[in-house]
Amino acid sequence: MAEPFVFHFRPDSSGHPEQMYIHDVLCGCGVCGHPQIQRFYHSTSFHSFDLYSLLRIASTAHEVADYVCENCGEQVGAKDVQRAVVRFAFADDAGEIVLFMRDFGVIDGPVICAQLFEQRRLDPQVQPVFEPDQAVKVLEEQDLTDDLVVERLGRYFSLKQALYELYCDWEDMDDPEDAFFVEKLAEGMWVVLGDDYENVLSDALNERELEEARKEDVVWLELLKTPAPELPFYEDTAHKLPGQWRRWMPVSTRETLEQGECAIWFGVSLSIIRESFERALEVARLQPVVDEDASVDLKSLVYEDIMTPRDEPMGQQLSLLDVAYRAVWTGISPGDAAQLSAEELVGMLLKVWHA
Repeated sequence: MAEPFVFHFRPDSSGHPEQMYIHDVLCGCGVCGHPQIQRFYHSTSFHSFDLYSLLRIASTAHEVADYVCENCGEQVGAKDVQRAVVRFAFADDAGEIVLFMRDFGVIDGPVICAQLFEQRRLDPQVQPVFEPDQAVKVLEEQDLTDDLVVERLGRYFSLKQALYELYCDWEDMDDPEDAFFVEKLAEGMWVVLGDDYENVLSDALNERELEEARKEDVVWLELLKTPAPELPFYEDTAHKLPGQWRRWMPVSTRETLEQGECAIWFGVSLSIIRESFERALEVARLQPVVDEDASVDLKSLVYEDIMTPRDEPMGQQLSLLDVAYRAVWTGISPGDAAQLSAEELVGMLLKVWHA
């Protein structure tokens, strides 16, 4: 059976991307006790989504229940929810976080526990399960932290939040000469943040001996000098691209960058972007058209067009560098940027995604 194409994102009314997640509730009718399951495919703002947002969704998971009991005809609602589950998976295939909720009606409720699954994708066809997998460690709510997500899934939940916290750490230093931080944010993405001087990038890479970040497929981009990406879905990315750093970054931080006191460099793997983008198109039965002479040099690789399943050109062009620029400009992982760009193309073709 062919792998189905799964949308990880959907556009809101303004065409801005929202992150998809699965929401299941198990109810028992308050009159006859008849059990029934409701499933929802919900979404929330992608660029502002963080771990706290996910836990907030979990704590109010019972509020979505609303149906008429198929056994006795009584209205069933939030007060009748016995169990709930929220499933979220990163679009870059880092893994899935599953939250299990119970005891909604008690004063200290609900009780929330979680399980993390490495390299598992969002599966809209998965059967509802309201008890944790006994073969996987169960985490209490207070144990589910950003540091644990990094440890288990290899990426920060919100790269924007991680970047800002890194900036705050740099700002709080006792002003040592040539100070910088180096951090791996996600698979195929690193950041160097510190004093803005000529050799900050080379000094940081030499000190940390980051062999991965030195590979030929990794392009290093200074945030302040990275151009706006050219993307098929947006006519004016410099002003209209959702999630761009000048909109979410605090004013004081932007001023520090623009005044030359701090520099932020991102290392982005073009190989991961290519692999993620082409895989998403393959599942959607779309064929990218590539200039074979440029395919060896990833920095110059341009998808000159995208062919539909009917072998018709979409008339859309996209380069790997522009997807890398998107990752840097919006503070998302290379895999997220590639998947989102691919899903926008599929959505345009299916006429379900409109700017």
